[in-house]
Amino acid sequence: MVDRFVVPPIQGQRRKILIVYLDPSNFKNIGDGHTIADQINEVLGPYDLGVIAASNDRIGGWQLMYRMLQTGEWQIADTCPKLIEAIPSRMHDEKRPGDVLKVPGDPLDDVADDVRYGLYTFINASEKPRELRLREALKPLAARVCR
Repeated sequence: MVDRFVVPPIQGQRRKILIVYLDPSNFKNIGDGHTIADQINEVLGPYDLGVIAASNDRIGGWQLMYRMLQTGEWQIADTCPKLIEAIPSRMHDEKRPGDVLKVPGDPLDDVADDVRYGLYTFINASEKPRELRLREALKPLAARVCR
């Protein structure tokens, strides 16, 4: 992830990544005193990035995503071919009205879920996540110390 999205410069500058969301289940202790989120944060830390738990509201996320597509509030660029393929291939879950059927092992399922997590969590956040506020507040101090 870092080698593909964080390290390569675009027009001579690093990408401006604001937030990295992760499935909330990755914040649970895996038995050795660490979480998957901790391990990912160790890798992202040197790049001033860290993961934040995404919203797990599947139905709310799907409803928001489809509404925003219908109204034009959200548009998908042609540079996202997997997402363009994923969205129309999702099926309603007959057992959970308003939800989309989860298809384990289907890469397009993961693509659609990733977008749902990010879009719903970002749109519904009442304020910037605590980690992002702290990072922004400490950045000027770190710059002074490092001179």
